[in-house]
Amino acid sequence: MTTEMSVFTEADDVAAVVEALNRWSFVDTNRLALLGCSQGGLVAAIASSQMPDAFKTLVLVYPALLIGEHAVNVHPQEARTSQQGVMVMGMMLSHVYYDRLVGYHVFDEMPKYKQPVMIVYGDKDPIAAGDYMERAKNTYRQCEVNVIPDGAHGFPASPTHVQANDAIVKFLKKTL
Repeated sequence: MTTEMSVFTEADDVAAVVEALNRWSFVDTNRLALLGCSQGGLVAAIASSQMPDAFKTLVLVYPALLIGEHAVNVHPQEARTSQQGVMVMGMMLSHVYYDRLVGYHVFDEMPKYKQPVMIVYGDKDPIAAGDYMERAKNTYRQCEVNVIPDGAHGFPASPTHVQANDAIVKFLKKTL
């Protein structure tokens, strides 16, 4: 239920998955990669900063790193305080989503992750905007950025989607 979800509960879910993977003998836990898209990119940035040694590599695909700032500046006050939930960008969100997010600065946490990072986004993406991506590139110790020409958020056009996928596969082969 999205009214009980936040980027932090999703990061907790990532931690639970890693914990389960660590119990499975057939998983090489020295070669785990974490990949997140859009809001999932923010979740991946949070999770990798909370567990910096859990992942050998990190891929942020059109990451919505602006969510924290937008929670304060763009989202309606009633969404930030609602017990039942308010529709925001197609999702029913409640105060749970915002309680820890307001005042949280992901860029302060991101440097805790020191392994290779790739950020891939499109040059026509208003959510994974260039300023945020440049800031992220300069925040991580080892960061490769791939800007997909004519790419929009989600890479809905097949050629941009294929180009992004190819870049991700190449990066994972190199870093894993």
